[in-house]
Amino acid sequence: MLRHPAGGALSDMIRRVTQGALLALVLAGACGEAKLPGREYSPTGAYEPDGQELALLELYNAGRLITARRKADALLEDQPYSIIGHYVLGQVLRESEGQLPKSMKHLGRARELFETRYPSFPLPEGPTTELHREILFAAQGIAGELEKFDYQLTLLDFYDSLYSPELIAEHAWPLMRLQRYDEARGFAKQAAESRQPESRSLGLNALCAIEGEAATRQPRFEACWAALEDAQARAVRDEPQAGPHERTPVAVHAYNAAQAAAAVLRPDEVERAAIAGTARLDFTPANPWRVLMRLYLDGARIDDGAYALQEMLRWRQRQPPYLRDQDRAQTDVAQATFMLVIGRTRPGLRLVDRALKRPDRRGLTSSTKEQATGAHALLRMQLRRTDIENRAERASWGGGIEDNAARDDTAGAVVLAPMQRLARNLADKERIRNILVDEARLLASFRPYVHGGLEPVPVWLVGDLIDVVGAGVARVMTERARESESEDGVTPYYDALDAEIALAEGDESEALRLVDVALGSLPETEVLLRARVAAVGAAAAASAGKSNVELDYLAQTMQLDPGTIRRRGLSIPARIRNRAEGPIAQGVTARLADSPRLTDGEGFAIELTGEGRVLRVCLSTRQGTELSCTDVDLTDAVTQGPVSEAAEGSDGTTTPDPVPLTDEQAVARTLQAFHARAFGFGLQLSSIDLRSLDGRSVVSEEAAREKMQSVLDEIAAVE
Repeated sequence: MLRHPAGGALSDMIRRVTQGALLALVLAGACGEAKLPGREYSPTGAYEPDGQELALLELYNAGRLITARRKADALLEDQPYSIIGHYVLGQVLRESEGQLPKSMKHLGRARELFETRYPSFPLPEGPTTELHREILFAAQGIAGELEKFDYQLTLLDFYDSLYSPELIAEHAWPLMRLQRYDEARGFAKQAAESRQPESRSLGLNALCAIEGEAATRQPRFEACWAALEDAQARAVRDEPQAGPHERTPVAVHAYNAAQAAAAVLRPDEVERAAIAGTARLDFTPANPWRVLMRLYLDGARIDDGAYALQEMLRWRQRQPPYLRDQDRAQTDVAQATFMLVIGRTRPGLRLVDRALKRPDRRGLTSSTKEQATGAHALLRMQLRRTDIENRAERASWGGGIEDNAARDDTAGAVVLAPMQRLARNLADKERIRNILVDEARLLASFRPYVHGGLEPVPVWLVGDLIDVVGAGVARVMTERARESESEDGVTPYYDALDAEIALAEGDESEALRLVDVALGSLPETEVLLRARVAAVGAAAAASAGKSNVELDYLAQTMQLDPGTIRRRGLSIPARIRNRAEGPIAQGVTARLADSPRLTDGEGFAIELTGEGRVLRVCLSTRQGTELSCTDVDLTDAVTQGPVSEAAEGSDGTTTPDPVPLTDEQAVARTLQAFHARAFGFGLQLSSIDLRSLDGRSVVSEEAAREKMQSVLDEIAAVE
């Protein structure tokens, strides 16, 4: 769950104090004439800002942050004791550059200078008092963003002892993050009944988050939906020309309501709430497009998911810097999940590696760094396994396809790559196990669409936890999870997990029974999960020697999400019929037999038609149902020639001349296109006429493909 972003800063120079009816903050150097060791003496007496300081404050209030930054630096060189100078610089560093530690330093110094001049309270009324109020409010906000929740509460209590109205709503979030739930609920309920719109909104937002942390379903949905409806009602009265800082925030409530709707298994409400959040730009890391992308991905709506992914990136780029730092890793992981589903494992691995190396700040979200770390590690393990399958496929194509993955291995290390990947997976497993030592977190990780476990883990990836914690532990957790539920609709999700557990324990008959039960009751919108369950059924049937049952489940998997076959390391039995003419077709036919996705046997049929370099490769079931067709026209296809044959330009640079593909390269590219289309969503090559995006229809959608490819090219360029 996410909360409203708040402004402010925090400084190590400000000491924690005891609380009372009136908190007396005693800073070193704030009493008498004592001097701080190693620090210049701070001026005392009434603060009277000069014209230069007032002009700087006006620049900041007008939103001219770049100019304000430059003027603040110049002012502090001349007047190192300027309270306004430090205050403005601290705020600008936060808002325009996202440099929260430096912002802490300057806002802390502003407060120290102020309270040195005014060592006793209450302060005289006037503009000077308002400046102090602003410094304190900014400080508590940044304290929250930096996850200094104890300190944030100290600042809030100090503020409330001096000023009114008290910051009731602001207490709820840090109390919740400190797991002081009863106190948090009390503050949140009090704020939710407030007549002040902003306080009421924060209170409703906190109640939504508290119910989420309590791992409830219906109460969470009601609380989060109430917060959204309140925000929407207030947003109607916003000025049409109001900017993101001035209008009612809706996106954060829409984001939370969408996630809460998922908890009560209402995907239509998930979509409705998230779309409501996209209606206008708000400054918040609660990116509603991220919710939509994951929803569409779960349902194998790949074209819609690609559009949502593109808009997700645009939304984030339009956020101020201090908010972009709050969801950088979440954005990377969302992209990596998309890459996993469409089979582009190399950019996916780069993205998830970056997310683990550069985790998000968690001040504005109710989940913890450990929860995110475990989820990211689980995703990385699946990406590595799928990448191994991709490498095996590429190896079967022969020459002609540049293996970019090989570039990641230093000279002489390619042979050791499998061992290295195994070692890395073992490290990630241990990382996840350490995070799941907390039994409550472990239990929540097996409950679909509730908070408190590893986050974010799509429901179709939760089964990977069985291999991490062991089938015995997983069985105990699913049993406890079932007992904790009051929603009948959740049962099929546990049936799906229990089917995998039974297979891991070697009980194929029980696994097959549970697969049938789960597929009979799982929502139709859970396409990727249903595909995984069908794949579990195929594996169980194969172990039990039930070939006809295996074929039925494989066909069902291919119809739902063919990428599941690759991600699960499965293959389908197929007969290959070459009805095409020319050496390319002969080469394709020969190398198809070596593909790790295919075994020689009855069940599926692959038929090649065409001639020369214009081929059509179709995959169908044993009943003749066409699953996919890949059209490849390489008549005019070229590749770059050797650098040694490059022509030198007028600027001294060399560009290799394009040369026609060799037969070997044409065979490899045809096989690449077939595997991308038959066991994915046909998005690997923009130069080849690939068919639809959803893995089922074979109707050409050129505009959608071009849109998709531009998004993928941008993502694949991740360094």
